[in-house]
Amino acid sequence: MINQDQLLAGLDSRLEDLTTKLLDTRKVTDNAEKTVTELEQILDLVWSAQQHTLNSYLLSSSEHQAALREIERLGSAFLTRVIATYFTAESMESDIDSPIDISGFQMKPSLLTRASNLAAKLARLTGDAAVPSITWALTPDLQIPIAELSFESCAFGWKTWAAGALFAHYIATGRISVKNETILELGCGTGIVGIVTAKMGAKQVYLTDYQLETLKNCQRNVVQNNCSETAKVQALDWSWVTPSLETSIPESASAEIPPLSSTTFRFKVIFGADICYDPLHGTLVPRTCAQFLAEFSDARVYFVTGLRRGVFDADIEHFENQMTAWGFVVVFRADISRDDFIQENDHDTRIYSESLAHAIFQSSAAVSSDEKQFRFYEYRREKLTAITHPSINNCIVYEQFENRFNGIIALLIDRSVDVSIISNTLEKLGNMIDEAALHEKKAKVDATYVNPIDPNHLAIIKKLGGNYCTFVVNSLSYYSNEEIFVLTVKAQKVLQQMQALFSDSTVHGAAFKTGITRNIQISNSKWLQLRELSFSEAAYGWQTWSAGIVFASMIATGFVKFPKTAKTIFELGCGTGILGIATTCTIGDEAQVILTDYSPAILENARHNILLNEVMIPENSKNISVRELDWRNVCNFDSSLLETADVIIAADVCYELEHANLVPPVCNSLLRKSNESRVFIMSTLRRGFGIEIAAFEKAMCDVGFSIEKIDISRNSFEYRFPFLNSVFEGVDKNFRLCIYKRDAK
Repeated sequence: MINQDQLLAGLDSRLEDLTTKLLDTRKVTDNAEKTVTELEQILDLVWSAQQHTLNSYLLSSSEHQAALREIERLGSAFLTRVIATYFTAESMESDIDSPIDISGFQMKPSLLTRASNLAAKLARLTGDAAVPSITWALTPDLQIPIAELSFESCAFGWKTWAAGALFAHYIATGRISVKNETILELGCGTGIVGIVTAKMGAKQVYLTDYQLETLKNCQRNVVQNNCSETAKVQALDWSWVTPSLETSIPESASAEIPPLSSTTFRFKVIFGADICYDPLHGTLVPRTCAQFLAEFSDARVYFVTGLRRGVFDADIEHFENQMTAWGFVVVFRADISRDDFIQENDHDTRIYSESLAHAIFQSSAAVSSDEKQFRFYEYRREKLTAITHPSINNCIVYEQFENRFNGIIALLIDRSVDVSIISNTLEKLGNMIDEAALHEKKAKVDATYVNPIDPNHLAIIKKLGGNYCTFVVNSLSYYSNEEIFVLTVKAQKVLQQMQALFSDSTVHGAAFKTGITRNIQISNSKWLQLRELSFSEAAYGWQTWSAGIVFASMIATGFVKFPKTAKTIFELGCGTGILGIATTCTIGDEAQVILTDYSPAILENARHNILLNEVMIPENSKNISVRELDWRNVCNFDSSLLETADVIIAADVCYELEHANLVPPVCNSLLRKSNESRVFIMSTLRRGFGIEIAAFEKAMCDVGFSIEKIDISRNSFEYRFPFLNSVFEGVDKNFRLCIYKRDAK
């Protein structure tokens, strides 16, 4: 019979010694096996004590209970690291500070078995083998606590893999836009990608996996992060999707977590992080995407996968080949290293980004000291099949419209800069909208008339057609003035046709009318809502131009800093007001911001946009105002405005020679005579407009300003401001920021 005194004699010192060893697991090499042996002996000792009714004394001691709880926490973390080392040649990020160091350590299969058995015994002893929650700081402002289980509980869904953290970071920083989208995540694991997607403004996100324990843990993480309304956890086994794209859910599927139904759900966006590490996945994942991805031209599949060595290369190649075989084409693919990751982040968050980079990219593999690398994929469907429209009486009309629809969509996506093609595209788009409006009118007059136009087609036409017309106006640099005028008039006519169709449409709501409101991202965490008018209402102040978006982003992210002494800031040619609003959102009540323009419609719209963004500037709205200012009337400026501006800002105010004569005197009249005063002007470097830019810069120097020039291209911000990528789409745009100050006298 076991002597109680013998059991207890060395327990205190052994518990203390084991705790020390577990705390030191960040530096273990071959000592891992010794630590496993010691943990086995301690658990055998405690297990024996329980079996011999010593539980009342041995485990009731508060000191012993505290020591056992610490061993439970550290031991579970240690064992999961040991198990992960065998399967992936990677180590789990430590819940203390840094990853476990296993350089030079060779895992033995027998040790894997012992570690797995120990994890199970520890779970039975303590009632919980889960590793404590790990908090992922994905941006300086976004922290996500994630509970992780043991490998025994849910296999490869047990932890947050580095590819998932990288994917979540891209979503959190806006590189992948999720706002108002309905999204499917495949192989959610701990749920970090889906949770961040929900927090970044997705309309709905479905987190799916196949193992019950993984799904239950994911559900707990969703609840812990307060996003249950948006993030739905559902079961999906990729093997349920047959080669004929039918989903067969077995009766044995657990009722505890509802299965995802393919008959109900089609998604515009699909996510997957590190879900292709087995040849079978390369077969199952592509056809699952084919089953669940909506058949829209802008529907996308995004993957991030770890580039592991050896046999995994063949798995990735098989996956890529199968995606092609199932009708997907690569929109974008990039391999990502630690250096790439660091460059992608804002200059003022370098300490944060390097810390996160260490957690994601640090490798502890025994066979190599190389850091991890990842591959990012963006896929779309190569071809769109016809979308069936129910209850169509006039099939001939439908088929004719469908054929033209496919043709016009190809033109809208192509965005050719050839004048004749643009003119032809606008004409076809206008004719199609007129035809749709005719059938819409018939349907309103005759309740028995079935509109043959597919509402899904109209929704696509509305989005792509509106974007295309905006693209035409944004591409002025490619044409002579006469051609600009003709194409702009055509584009405006089409926009007015779309307004007439959609403003009172029973087909797809009243989402298209004069005064479209856009959500524009200007930093990782800031979005502005800006209403845009029609060209006929506000001329060139009708929309938010690219130069304004780039400049606003530079202000919001701290890339452009105003003098600390600045108390009054004027925006010239404010248009939709993006610069003034972004400035107020950034500097708060440090300065009075005055938005100026000359058109009553533009001024009214700027006031409207200030109110739209009150949630961003609730305490500072009194420090932002709108005033009329006509550059042609400098002599009659209100005397209270003269020499009151510490800073003047403007975007895209230099596209005619006349501006070189008008704007410099305005700046000279408004700007305070001080060495600290500055004028910041952002211009789009359009082809054929070099004379206007040069004349403007010379005129500013002639009235007493010196100039500093910063030229900006797509490469300038591709990594620093990934959310600006869309600004450069369609045309290879370049910008110039000029900073003027008064010459020293």
